[in-house]
Amino acid sequence: MVATKPEIRGILARRDMRLLAASTLTNAVGNGLYTVGSMLFFTRWDRLSVTQVGVGLTIAGVIGLIAAVPIGAACDRYGAKITFQALLALQSVAVIAFIFTSGFWPFTGIATLNAIGMKAGRAANNTLIADLAEEARVTARTFLRATNNLGLAAGSLLGGIALSINTRDAYAGLLLADVLTFILALLLLTGVTPPRKTRVSRAHAGWAALRDLHYIALTAANGLMSLQYFVLTLGLPLWVVDHTAAPKSIVAVLLAVNTIMVAAGQMWAGRGITGRSTAGTYLRRAGLVFLGSMTLFGAAGRAPAAAAVGLLLLAVTIHTLAEMWQAAGAFEISFSLAPPHSIGMYQAVFNLGMSGAETFAPAIIAATCLGLGFPGWILLGALFAFSGMLIPLISSQTESADLQDAKEKA
Repeated sequence: MVATKPEIRGILARRDMRLLAASTLTNAVGNGLYTVGSMLFFTRWDRLSVTQVGVGLTIAGVIGLIAAVPIGAACDRYGAKITFQALLALQSVAVIAFIFTSGFWPFTGIATLNAIGMKAGRAANNTLIADLAEEARVTARTFLRATNNLGLAAGSLLGGIALSINTRDAYAGLLLADVLTFILALLLLTGVTPPRKTRVSRAHAGWAALRDLHYIALTAANGLMSLQYFVLTLGLPLWVVDHTAAPKSIVAVLLAVNTIMVAAGQMWAGRGITGRSTAGTYLRRAGLVFLGSMTLFGAAGRAPAAAAVGLLLLAVTIHTLAEMWQAAGAFEISFSLAPPHSIGMYQAVFNLGMSGAETFAPAIIAATCLGLGFPGWILLGALFAFSGMLIPLISSQTESADLQDAKEKA
């Protein structure tokens, strides 16, 4: 980490970036609190069944996915900062509404508002980072991703207090604390002053991203690789408990290793990326390493207890390394192919891949890793390796639709 200290100092030397980092950390703590307590609140105290919650969140996720695209256009027209602040405000309203309403359809409506704020917020946040950091965007993004993981870990630990108390008021307190973090994160952003950007006309509005077939193909390929984010949280716990001889308690250790590695190593992992070409190299490498980690996870199911623990620890370590490479490489490619005046829309389209992975990950992971066992892990790893080869191939042949239009007019 010594090698990255000058880069960190360079980022934090700017007041805007310090405020954005503080806002990111605050928001991440709230997200950690929400993650720990929300499902238990909905199912235990809001009297909804697990199925009802699952259906409601799926409906909300699909609508949030669709809404993120026009909100990305709003980033280009009105600015990423004010759009992101509005989305944080929307999430605060939604989360507080969870406490005072009940029933499936009210829950689904509120969850939809929350999903819109969360999914569109990813694009707005990334666009704001690019506006502020400009050429140092990869360094800034990797630093803020590490900051985000630190906040999530802190929020999760604090959320454990409510779990130990185990009353409705305790879980409601978690949600209220999450609301406060949204408000504080929003207020911290008021001091941020992004550079002036040319406002996009309503007629243009960056909609070229939706007909940029190469960029959409890039989005789909990265979405396929982004299934890896959910292997550790969805597939691995069930695999360890039901299909390996390793002790159940190792699950918490594995997730902790992932969180700590990202918080400590994301800056180092992405520091070699200087442009689209090097980003492609990192993504190819990530895909192959994911194949290795999937193989090790699967092999743990055929090993005795001690060996299974060793295989799982090695697998999660190299998996996390590949995760950091993917995060940094995909971020650079997604921005390098977006025209400066349509970054918000292009980021919204690119984030569809991640949102799609989030939507379909439970079914895909259940069908491969959990359904097929060891061959399923190999199959999923092969898909990651394939997407790692495909992304740089597509990006090398891609120009934004706006640049294509400019060439045609010339």
